[in-house]
Amino acid sequence: QMNNIFQQAKQLIRDEKTADALELCNQEIQDSTNNALAYQGAAFALYRLGEIEKSMEMCKKALSLDPNLAFPHLILAEIFDDLGNIQARKQETKIALELAPEASEVLGTHGAFLLLDKKYDESIPVLEKTIKLDPNDYNAHNNLVVAYLHNKNKNKAYEHVKEIYRIRPSLIGGIRLAIAFLDIKSFFKISNFIFLVITIGAFIFQAWNLLIISGLYIFFLMSVGLVLSVSQKNLLSSKHPLCIAKNSPKTRVSLSKSS
Repeated sequence: QMNNIFQQAKQLIRDEKTADALELCNQEIQDSTNNALAYQGAAFALYRLGEIEKSMEMCKKALSLDPNLAFPHLILAEIFDDLGNIQARKQETKIALELAPEASEVLGTHGAFLLLDKKYDESIPVLEKTIKLDPNDYNAHNNLVVAYLHNKNKNKAYEHVKEIYRIRPSLIGGIRLAIAFLDIKSFFKISNFIFLVITIGAFIFQAWNLLIISGLYIFFLMSVGLVLSVSQKNLLSSKHPLCIAKNSPKTRVSLSKSS
């Protein structure tokens, strides 16, 4: 029952019902003041709601009841990162890794922080291990896209973008996926070839109106190509993890099913 409360809270947060998750945990705390996992769930919900100080208090309470919990250290790591205290963030992440070195949540968060520190090569094996433990870890797939794109491995990045779309399919996500991995150079090559065919045809058949169509056609395609090129650059050059799939910035702590 105690563990079930935290799982329920995490599912509510996953479903973007964070206030309901907090209410659930607070009710459990009233009924059982020694439930460390209820405090842990409340800490997570409060963090997502931007209540940083209260979240820290709940983390400390959870750890006072059960020092072996790793998840509160992940939340504290997030908080310290938000506050710019990188040393404290690294310390909290280290403690979490010592307590639960094989937990997907811990590995996923550690991998995301490595990514933020621009340690791309180090982040990849950590995040790959994360998705082996939890293939539906949306955040880990997102962050692998960032890491592989930085290493110019577009094929591997594309594999994980497909996984992102599998986990959370949406029309907007599909459009972003198509733009992110569109071969712009091939787009322009095909466009230029069609323009050349129309132009040659105009001269051969003396259909001068085709020249006007050809000019309008190339102007349109160049405009589209420029928009796509800029959009692709913006999608693939975000400095923050989760650059491909649209999501809340407060998503580095994993929402996997493990406790």
